Amino acid sequence: MYFSFCISGLASLIRSEGLFLFFSISILYFIYNRKDSKQIQRYVILFIIFTITILPLAILRIEMTGNDSLTGRIINESNVFTSISSNDGIQYYVLNTASNFIGFLARVMIPNFIFFIPVGIFLIARRSQREKIFLIINITILSVPILFAYSVPALDTKYFYPLYPIFCILSAMALKAYVTKIQKKNVIFVFGLIIVLVGSIVFLQVKIQDIDLQHEYVFVAKLLVEKAKGVNYYSQSAYLKPLELEKNWPIKKTEYVNRIKIVNSEHFTSLESYIKSSRKDGLTHIIVDDYTIKPEFLKDIFSNKKKYSYLEEIFDYKDLGFKY
Repeated sequence: MYFSFCISGLASLIRSEGLFLFFSISILYFIYNRKDSKQIQRYVILFIIFTITILPLAILRIEMTGNDSLTGRIINESNVFTSISSNDGIQYYVLNTASNFIGFLARVMIPNFIFFIPVGIFLIARRSQREKIFLIINITILSVPILFAYSVPALDTKYFYPLYPIFCILSAMALKAYVTKIQKKNVIFVFGLIIVLVGSIVFLQVKIQDIDLQHEYVFVAKLLVEKAKGVNYYSQSAYLKPLELEKNWPIKKTEYVNRIKIVNSEHFTSLESYIKSSRKDGLTHIIVDDYTIKPEFLKDIFSNKKKYSYLEEIFDYKDLGFKY
Protein backbone atom coordinates (compact mmCIF):
# COMPACT_ATOMS: atom_id res chain seq x y z
CA MET A 1 0.00 0.00 0.00
CA TYR A 2 2.77 2.46 0.94
CA PHE A 3 4.82 1.44 -2.08
CA SER A 4 1.87 2.02 -4.45
CA PHE A 5 1.65 5.69 -3.43
CA CYS A 6 5.37 6.09 -4.07
CA ILE A 7 4.95 4.47 -7.50
CA SER A 8 2.04 6.81 -8.34
CA GLY A 9 4.32 9.74 -7.46
CA LEU A 10 7.03 8.48 -9.80
CA ALA A 11 4.41 7.94 -12.52
CA SER A 12 3.22 11.54 -12.06
CA LEU A 13 6.77 12.84 -12.54
CA ILE A 14 7.05 10.98 -15.85
CA ARG A 15 3.64 12.06 -17.15
CA SER A 16 1.01 14.21 -15.44
CA GLU A 17 -1.58 11.48 -16.15
CA GLY A 18 0.04 9.68 -13.19
CA LEU A 19 -1.93 12.02 -10.90
CA PHE A 20 -5.07 10.15 -11.93
CA LEU A 21 -3.46 6.94 -10.68
CA PHE A 22 -3.00 8.71 -7.33
CA PHE A 23 -6.69 9.70 -7.28
CA SER A 24 -7.68 6.16 -8.19
CA ILE A 25 -5.73 4.40 -5.45
CA SER A 26 -6.82 7.06 -2.92
CA ILE A 27 -10.49 6.33 -3.61
CA LEU A 28 -9.85 2.58 -3.44
CA TYR A 29 -8.01 3.05 -0.13
CA PHE A 30 -11.03 4.70 1.50
CA ILE A 31 -13.45 2.14 0.04
CA TYR A 32 -11.41 -0.84 1.22
CA ASN A 33 -10.63 0.65 4.66
CA ARG A 34 -13.94 2.31 5.43
CA LYS A 35 -14.33 0.21 8.62
CA ASP A 36 -10.82 1.00 9.87
CA SER A 37 -10.85 3.57 12.67
CA LYS A 38 -7.30 4.70 11.79
CA GLN A 39 -7.84 5.14 8.05
CA ILE A 40 -7.37 8.95 8.16
CA GLN A 41 -4.11 8.81 10.14
CA ARG A 42 -2.71 6.16 7.82
CA TYR A 43 -3.79 8.09 4.71
CA VAL A 44 -1.92 11.17 5.95
CA ILE A 45 1.27 9.06 5.89
CA LEU A 46 0.42 7.79 2.39
CA PHE A 47 -0.20 11.34 1.17
CA ILE A 48 3.13 12.49 2.64
CA ILE A 49 4.92 9.64 0.82
CA PHE A 50 3.31 10.72 -2.47
CA THR A 51 4.13 14.41 -1.84
CA ILE A 52 7.76 13.74 -0.86
CA THR A 53 8.17 11.72 -4.08
CA ILE A 54 7.01 14.50 -6.41
CA LEU A 55 8.00 17.63 -4.47
CA PRO A 56 11.76 17.94 -5.25
CA LEU A 57 11.33 17.72 -9.02
CA ALA A 58 8.16 19.83 -8.96
CA ILE A 59 10.04 22.64 -7.15
CA LEU A 60 12.93 22.35 -9.61
CA ARG A 61 10.52 22.62 -12.57
CA ILE A 62 8.83 25.70 -11.07
CA GLU A 63 12.24 27.38 -10.61
CA MET A 64 13.31 26.56 -14.16
CA THR A 65 10.07 26.94 -16.17
CA GLY A 66 7.54 28.58 -13.84
CA ASN A 67 5.32 25.47 -13.98
CA ASP A 68 5.43 22.19 -12.05
CA SER A 69 4.14 20.30 -15.16
CA LEU A 70 1.57 18.58 -12.93
CA THR A 71 -1.24 20.70 -11.49
CA GLY A 72 -0.25 23.59 -13.79
CA ARG A 73 -0.61 21.42 -16.87
CA ILE A 74 -4.05 20.14 -15.78
CA ILE A 75 -5.26 23.73 -15.27
CA ASN A 76 -3.93 24.80 -18.69
CA GLU A 77 -5.45 21.78 -20.41
CA SER A 78 -8.80 22.50 -18.71
CA ASN A 79 -8.79 25.96 -20.31
CA VAL A 80 -8.12 24.36 -23.72
CA PHE A 81 -11.01 21.96 -23.09
CA THR A 82 -13.37 24.88 -22.37
CA SER A 83 -12.40 26.78 -25.53
CA ILE A 84 -12.63 23.71 -27.80
CA SER A 85 -16.03 22.63 -26.51
CA SER A 86 -17.45 26.17 -26.75
CA ASN A 87 -16.14 26.72 -30.31
CA ASP A 88 -17.24 23.39 -31.82
CA GLY A 89 -20.45 22.82 -29.90
CA ILE A 90 -20.94 20.33 -27.08
CA GLN A 91 -22.78 17.72 -29.18
CA TYR A 92 -20.09 17.56 -31.89
CA TYR A 93 -17.37 17.60 -29.23
CA VAL A 94 -18.85 14.67 -27.30
CA LEU A 95 -19.55 12.59 -30.41
CA ASN A 96 -16.09 13.21 -31.85
CA THR A 97 -14.41 12.30 -28.54
CA ALA A 98 -16.48 9.12 -28.18
CA SER A 99 -15.74 8.13 -31.78
CA ASN A 100 -11.98 8.58 -31.31
CA PHE A 101 -12.02 6.75 -27.96
CA ILE A 102 -13.91 3.73 -29.32
CA GLY A 103 -11.87 3.65 -32.54
CA PHE A 104 -8.49 3.64 -30.77
CA LEU A 105 -9.74 1.21 -28.12
CA ALA A 106 -10.60 -1.20 -30.95
CA ARG A 107 -7.06 -0.77 -32.33
CA VAL A 108 -5.35 -1.66 -29.05
CA MET A 109 -7.58 -4.72 -28.68
CA ILE A 110 -6.17 -6.22 -31.90
CA PRO A 111 -4.57 -8.75 -32.17
CA ASN A 112 -4.07 -10.09 -28.61
CA PHE A 113 -6.62 -8.60 -26.23
CA ILE A 114 -9.62 -9.21 -28.46
CA PHE A 115 -9.46 -12.97 -27.76
CA PHE A 116 -9.23 -12.62 -23.99
CA ILE A 117 -10.81 -9.44 -22.62
CA PRO A 118 -14.49 -10.23 -23.45
CA VAL A 119 -14.13 -13.55 -21.59
CA GLY A 120 -12.21 -11.80 -18.79
CA ILE A 121 -15.05 -9.28 -18.33
CA PHE A 122 -17.55 -12.13 -18.15
CA LEU A 123 -15.43 -13.92 -15.52
CA ILE A 124 -14.82 -10.80 -13.39
CA ALA A 125 -18.57 -10.19 -13.30
CA ARG A 126 -18.86 -13.45 -11.37
CA ARG A 127 -16.09 -12.59 -8.89
CA SER A 128 -16.25 -10.75 -5.56
CA GLN A 129 -17.59 -7.21 -5.21
CA ARG A 130 -14.11 -6.04 -4.11
CA GLU A 131 -12.48 -7.10 -7.41
CA LYS A 132 -15.26 -5.52 -9.48
CA ILE A 133 -14.91 -2.22 -7.58
CA PHE A 134 -11.14 -2.30 -8.15
CA LEU A 135 -11.56 -2.58 -11.93
CA ILE A 136 -14.46 -0.16 -12.27
CA ILE A 137 -12.77 2.60 -10.22
CA ASN A 138 -9.43 2.23 -12.02
CA ILE A 139 -10.90 2.07 -15.52
CA THR A 140 -13.22 5.04 -14.88
CA ILE A 141 -10.61 7.39 -13.39
CA LEU A 142 -7.72 6.41 -15.69
CA SER A 143 -10.02 6.92 -18.70
CA VAL A 144 -10.46 10.63 -17.91
CA PRO A 145 -7.07 11.78 -19.37
CA ILE A 146 -7.58 9.35 -22.30
CA LEU A 147 -10.93 10.96 -23.14
CA PHE A 148 -9.36 14.40 -22.91
CA ALA A 149 -6.51 13.40 -25.25
CA TYR A 150 -8.95 12.16 -27.88
CA SER A 151 -11.07 15.29 -27.52
CA VAL A 152 -8.18 17.57 -28.60
CA PRO A 153 -7.76 15.33 -30.70
CA ALA A 154 -4.34 13.72 -30.10
CA LEU A 155 -4.67 10.61 -32.26
CA ASP A 156 -2.37 7.96 -30.83
CA THR A 157 -2.88 4.59 -29.14
CA LYS A 158 -0.28 5.41 -26.45
CA TYR A 159 -2.91 7.15 -24.31
CA PHE A 160 -4.37 3.73 -23.51
CA TYR A 161 -1.11 2.50 -21.96
CA PRO A 162 -2.26 3.26 -18.35
CA LEU A 163 -5.09 0.74 -18.87
CA TYR A 164 -2.81 -2.03 -20.18
CA PRO A 165 -2.19 -3.57 -16.72
CA ILE A 166 -5.96 -3.93 -16.27
CA PHE A 167 -6.30 -5.38 -19.78
CA CYS A 168 -3.57 -7.88 -18.82
CA ILE A 169 -5.41 -8.87 -15.62
CA LEU A 170 -8.61 -9.56 -17.57
CA SER A 171 -6.64 -11.41 -20.26
CA ALA A 172 -4.83 -13.54 -17.67
CA MET A 173 -8.14 -14.59 -16.14
CA ALA A 174 -9.42 -15.64 -19.56
CA LEU A 175 -6.16 -17.43 -20.39
CA LYS A 176 -6.35 -19.39 -17.13
CA ALA A 177 -9.91 -20.41 -17.97
CA TYR A 178 -8.80 -21.59 -21.44
CA VAL A 179 -5.81 -23.57 -20.11
CA THR A 180 -7.75 -25.38 -17.37
CA LYS A 181 -10.04 -26.86 -20.03
CA ILE A 182 -7.16 -28.19 -22.16
CA GLN A 183 -5.60 -31.55 -21.36
CA LYS A 184 -2.46 -31.42 -23.56
CA LYS A 185 -1.00 -28.26 -22.08
CA ASN A 186 2.56 -28.86 -23.37
CA VAL A 187 1.33 -29.04 -26.97
CA ILE A 188 -0.55 -25.77 -26.54
CA PHE A 189 2.52 -24.16 -24.95
CA VAL A 190 4.78 -25.16 -27.88
CA PHE A 191 2.13 -24.07 -30.39
CA GLY A 192 1.77 -20.69 -28.64
CA LEU A 193 5.56 -20.24 -28.57
CA ILE A 194 5.76 -20.90 -32.33
CA ILE A 195 3.01 -18.33 -32.98
CA VAL A 196 4.88 -15.72 -30.88
CA LEU A 197 8.19 -16.37 -32.69
CA VAL A 198 6.65 -16.30 -36.17
CA GLY A 199 4.64 -13.18 -35.29
CA SER A 200 7.79 -11.44 -33.99
CA ILE A 201 9.74 -12.25 -37.16
CA VAL A 202 6.92 -10.96 -39.37
CA PHE A 203 6.65 -7.81 -37.22
CA LEU A 204 10.40 -7.13 -37.52
CA GLN A 205 10.27 -7.58 -41.30
CA VAL A 206 7.41 -5.09 -41.55
CA LYS A 207 9.32 -2.61 -39.34
CA ILE A 208 12.47 -2.96 -41.50
CA GLN A 209 10.44 -2.17 -44.62
CA ASP A 210 8.87 0.76 -42.79
CA ILE A 211 12.33 2.14 -41.88
CA ASP A 212 13.36 1.98 -45.55
CA LEU A 213 10.23 3.93 -46.41
CA GLN A 214 11.05 6.52 -43.72
CA HIS A 215 14.43 7.12 -45.41
CA GLU A 216 12.61 7.81 -48.68
CA TYR A 217 10.27 10.29 -46.95
CA VAL A 218 13.32 12.10 -45.54
CA PHE A 219 15.01 12.21 -48.96
CA VAL A 220 11.97 13.90 -50.54
CA ALA A 221 11.67 16.33 -47.62
CA LYS A 222 15.37 17.29 -47.95
CA LEU A 223 14.80 17.94 -51.65
CA LEU A 224 11.94 20.29 -50.78
CA VAL A 225 13.93 22.09 -48.06
CA GLU A 226 16.68 22.78 -50.60
CA LYS A 227 14.48 23.85 -53.53
CA ALA A 228 11.02 24.98 -52.37
CA LYS A 229 9.65 28.03 -50.61
CA GLY A 230 6.00 26.97 -50.57
CA VAL A 231 4.31 23.61 -51.15
CA ASN A 232 0.85 22.10 -50.93
CA TYR A 233 0.05 19.93 -47.92
CA TYR A 234 0.96 16.31 -48.67
CA SER A 235 0.87 13.06 -46.70
CA GLN A 236 4.44 13.32 -45.31
CA SER A 237 4.56 17.09 -44.69
CA ALA A 238 5.50 16.43 -41.07
CA TYR A 239 9.07 15.67 -42.19
CA LEU A 240 9.66 19.23 -43.40
CA LYS A 241 9.87 20.97 -40.02
CA PRO A 242 12.55 18.74 -38.39
CA LEU A 243 14.71 19.00 -41.53
CA GLU A 244 14.34 22.78 -41.55
CA LEU A 245 15.35 22.84 -37.88
CA GLU A 246 18.36 20.65 -38.65
CA LYS A 247 19.47 23.11 -41.31
CA ASN A 248 19.07 26.17 -39.02
CA TRP A 249 20.20 24.61 -35.73
CA PRO A 250 20.73 25.99 -33.12
CA ILE A 251 17.74 28.30 -32.91
CA LYS A 252 15.40 29.46 -30.14
CA LYS A 253 11.85 28.18 -30.33
CA THR A 254 10.53 31.74 -30.11
CA GLU A 255 12.62 32.76 -33.13
CA TYR A 256 11.74 29.77 -35.31
CA VAL A 257 9.61 30.52 -38.38
CA ASN A 258 8.70 27.94 -41.03
CA ARG A 259 10.79 28.77 -44.10
CA ILE A 260 8.64 26.54 -46.31
CA LYS A 261 5.00 27.60 -46.32
CA ILE A 262 2.29 24.94 -46.50
CA VAL A 263 -0.38 26.31 -48.84
CA ASN A 264 -3.73 24.59 -48.33
CA SER A 265 -5.41 23.15 -51.45
CA GLU A 266 -8.61 21.79 -49.90
CA HIS A 267 -11.04 24.48 -51.00
CA PHE A 268 -10.05 24.54 -54.69
CA THR A 269 -11.78 22.64 -57.48
CA SER A 270 -9.09 22.85 -60.17
CA LEU A 271 -5.31 22.91 -60.39
CA GLU A 272 -5.29 26.14 -62.40
CA SER A 273 -7.33 28.06 -59.82
CA TYR A 274 -5.17 26.67 -57.01
CA ILE A 275 -1.90 27.75 -58.68
CA LYS A 276 -3.24 31.16 -59.66
CA SER A 277 -4.59 31.91 -56.19
CA SER A 278 -1.73 30.38 -54.20
CA ARG A 279 1.27 31.95 -55.91
CA LYS A 280 0.77 35.12 -53.89
CA ASP A 281 0.83 32.94 -50.73
CA GLY A 282 4.26 31.62 -51.66
CA LEU A 283 3.48 28.40 -53.56
CA THR A 284 6.52 27.36 -55.63
CA HIS A 285 6.25 23.56 -55.84
CA ILE A 286 3.54 20.91 -55.88
CA ILE A 287 4.11 17.43 -54.51
CA VAL A 288 1.70 14.57 -55.17
CA ASP A 289 1.84 11.01 -53.90
CA ASP A 290 -0.33 7.91 -53.93
CA TYR A 291 -1.51 8.64 -50.38
CA THR A 292 -3.25 11.80 -51.55
CA ILE A 293 -6.95 11.60 -50.69
CA LYS A 294 -8.09 15.06 -51.78
CA PRO A 295 -8.46 17.19 -53.75
CA GLU A 296 -9.14 15.21 -56.92
CA PHE A 297 -6.96 17.37 -59.19
CA LEU A 298 -3.84 16.46 -57.17
CA LYS A 299 -4.67 12.76 -57.49
CA ASP A 300 -5.08 13.28 -61.21
CA ILE A 301 -1.58 14.79 -61.54
CA PHE A 302 -0.12 11.68 -59.94
CA SER A 303 -2.03 9.34 -62.27
CA ASN A 304 -1.88 11.39 -65.49
CA LYS A 305 1.12 13.71 -65.36
CA LYS A 306 1.38 13.91 -69.19
CA LYS A 307 -1.86 15.92 -69.21
CA TYR A 308 -0.09 18.74 -67.35
CA SER A 309 2.64 19.72 -69.80
CA TYR A 310 2.95 23.20 -68.24
CA LEU A 311 4.27 21.64 -65.01
CA GLU A 312 8.02 21.02 -64.81
CA GLU A 313 8.90 17.69 -63.22
CA ILE A 314 11.65 18.07 -60.61
CA PHE A 315 11.67 14.58 -59.15
CA ASP A 316 9.94 11.25 -59.79
CA TYR A 317 10.20 8.35 -57.34
CA LYS A 318 10.78 5.94 -60.26
CA ASP A 319 14.10 7.66 -61.06
CA LEU A 320 15.69 6.17 -57.93
CA GLY A 321 13.56 3.05 -57.69
CA PHE A 322 11.72 4.33 -54.60
CA LYS A 323 8.66 2.62 -53.13
CA TYR A 324 7.34 6.04 -52.10
